[in-house]
This record gives sequence, C-alpha cells and structure tokens, in this order.
Amino acid sequence: MVLSQDPIPCQPRTINCFSCNSSENPFCLDVFPKREVASPRVKTIECLEDCFKWLYIDRNNKRHLIRGCSAQLHLDLDRHLICMYESRSRGGYICFCTTDRCNGSSRFAFSLTVPLIALLSYLAPS
Repeated sequence: MVLSQDPIPCQPRTINCFSCNSSENPFCLDVFPKREVASPRVKTIECLEDCFKWLYIDRNNKRHLIRGCSAQLHLDLDRHLICMYESRSRGGYICFCTTDRCNGSSRFAFSLTVPLIALLSYLAPS
C-alpha cells in the first residue's frame, strides 16, 4: 500500500495534438510543412488520450486528412501506437501516437510487434 500526504491529487497528463481537417484547411494535408508547427493556421488542442492522423480517399479519389485527439472519435477498439488501414476508403489509414504534436508527421514510425501479435492472436485456433 502506498500512502501520500500530498493533498494535491494527481493530475492526468495531457499532450498537445494538431487539430485540423484538410477539407476546411489546406495546410492540414501532407507533406506537413515544418513551419506550420508554430503557425496559427494549424491549431493544437490539449488531449487526455492519443493524437490521431486519419487519411481517407473519397469516391472521387480526393485525399482527406484529419488530425486531432482520439477523444473526438467514437471508436470501440484498443488504440496503441499503431496504424490501421481504412477498409471503407480507397487506401486510407488511421494512426495513433502519444507525444506532443506527434500527429504532424507525414510518416508515422511504429513497431510491427503489436499488429503482428494482434494478427497472430486472431488467426490462432481457439
């Protein structure tokens, strides 16, 4: 048992995520200009969960990119440091990350370990 005499409760850790939609803001698209990191044209929001970057391609083959905090999404899935392909679009994906402004990257680096374990557990006989 751990006791603390500190009367201040632990505050949840927040991260800053870029928040934009390329349908409304062309500066949201990849390649994300480095200068936009400090620009008012691409805002950031505080987030208690993960940042995300979601690319989808519509019926007219137009690319759309949305960046934000995963608390804005209504997903019933475990989010880890992974990217998942969007099955409803024509080659899109959604990626999650957990550091400040990590969803500004034009490429997400992630480990193949988590997706591989998930795939193997799905394919394993019950």
